[in-house]
Amino acid sequence: MFLMNLMLILFFILFCITCIYIDNSKRKIISLSTMPLFFFMALSFPSLEGAPKYLFLYGSLSGFPNEYVYTYIILMLCVMVALILSNKIIAGNNIEVIKENDLNRYDVKYIVNIFYCCSLLSTLAFLSNLSNVIDILTSNMVYIRDYESEFGSNSVINYLYFLHVITIPCYCYLTYIKKVKVKFGFVLFSISVIMPFFHGIKFTVFDALFPTVIFYYLLSKEVKIKNFLYIFIFGLCFLYLFFTYARGAGDGVTWYQAIINYIMPNYYNLAFTIEKFGYQNLFDGGYSLLFPTKLPKPDYVQNIIINTEGFLLNYKYNMYTSILAFYRILGVFSGFGYMVFIILISVVYRFACKKNNFIWYFIFAILITCNFLSFYYWMLFKLKYIWLILFVFFLYKLFNLRVSRG
Repeated sequence: MFLMNLMLILFFILFCITCIYIDNSKRKIISLSTMPLFFFMALSFPSLEGAPKYLFLYGSLSGFPNEYVYTYIILMLCVMVALILSNKIIAGNNIEVIKENDLNRYDVKYIVNIFYCCSLLSTLAFLSNLSNVIDILTSNMVYIRDYESEFGSNSVINYLYFLHVITIPCYCYLTYIKKVKVKFGFVLFSISVIMPFFHGIKFTVFDALFPTVIFYYLLSKEVKIKNFLYIFIFGLCFLYLFFTYARGAGDGVTWYQAIINYIMPNYYNLAFTIEKFGYQNLFDGGYSLLFPTKLPKPDYVQNIIINTEGFLLNYKYNMYTSILAFYRILGVFSGFGYMVFIILISVVYRFACKKNNFIWYFIFAILITCNFLSFYYWMLFKLKYIWLILFVFFLYKLFNLRVSRG
């Protein structure tokens, strides 16, 4: 078993080197965004033996099924093929660093309008959401689940609140890339940065952070290691506070163990599904790639014991990798589904290179965010992302039309 785990980890290292060598996107951004999925998948092999028993409702496996190992290897091959095909799509196109004198006044003006519109709407929505939780915040005991539920209780208001995901990279794009001064921009930007922390959900913070970091990595003249170090320290502090005081830690579980327990079980879910359904049937049935369900919360442990061969995770750990979403639809061909996703990213990358505007950079940043977070679950058709892309397109058409006519 030790030699098998070592060999699979060595496969991952060889895979990383090969992908980075193949990838022709700027600063290897497409290949690098796939690494977390495979990095944690490689770690899942040696981690299973020492996995805490409280992760499981019934039993556990002494090792992963062979089909899980095959899936791991097939996925690597599919990604390498996808990167080769992506090079054909990119075909020498690359995003160049925008020069300060390369300013299109129409381009700048509609982006400024988008910034003001999104920042004002999200701020008003934030104040409305905050008013929902005043009673909870002033009570003696604050239950995080109740707080989350009340804060975003109005779906329409909550989706307007999410517009800060557009505001933050928009301001950074105007200020640091285009070198344009925006009146009251820093104040609105600061409010937008603070807002995500009040939702009580870690992915609200991640969604605000990742697209902006991708903008910096993709469009800056040079990438400074110290800036990524600051981002890493900030992210680590946030995770420490979240998992220590919000959820995950306690009862002998440290904050870093809680983080591991939020990642590794996703791969155990994948292994469980492969073990249960195998590769005999192409379609699992009852699932949709557009809106995949979480693993079901069981009503009775007895039912699990009767119906399950192997193990089933505690329903608290019911998330899944993006690969499980593909597996539920495509079975053995799940790697090919992920390959199509990588090719889609390269198509959007080509559009971003040709159009050279904020809208396509933003869409590309969302896709890279989805790919980067594939180790957690399938995010591409998350309603929040669809809403943000459609809304920014709507504003682009609206303001671009008015600016060009003006």
